[in-house]
Amino acid sequence: APSCYGTDCKGDPVEQGNCDDECCTSVDGKWTEWGDWGTCSCNRSTGTTSLKRERLCSNPKPSCYGNPCDGKDLEVANCKTQLKCEKEIPLQDRILKYLKLIGISTGATVFIIIVIVVVVCVIRRKRKQQITTQDPGTSLETIATLNHQLRPALGI
Repeated sequence: APSCYGTDCKGDPVEQGNCDDECCTSVDGKWTEWGDWGTCSCNRSTGTTSLKRERLCSNPKPSCYGNPCDGKDLEVANCKTQLKCEKEIPLQDRILKYLKLIGISTGATVFIIIVIVVVVCVIRRKRKQQITTQDPGTSLETIATLNHQLRPALGI
């Protein structure tokens, strides 16, 4: 009954219709069977191996405000094979590794060059000492003097 001097409602109190365009019965979703397990794959970011299988919520699909399927549509398992899966090294770490190698190589090269220079200097010094100790009359000054005297005679 209307209040505050209102009027009565117009029309039928119940409406009936065809269910062709409306949802009369809700349908809950149900899972299909699990698909086959896929092949073992490598996840380079974690360094782990896994395989997967899927199922669909389409047996039937939920409709007319029915509930979705309960559970997950994807199942993941660890591989039981010995597939080698190395974790990917981030770019920054790879760059640092190569820079260290370059630094070590450069340091080793410089060290080797220094050793070679020292060895050459030692050998030259020993040769110089051998020349002066073998024949005291053949010092460097004597050799230079002889060289200077022989040049005009040889036409040099």
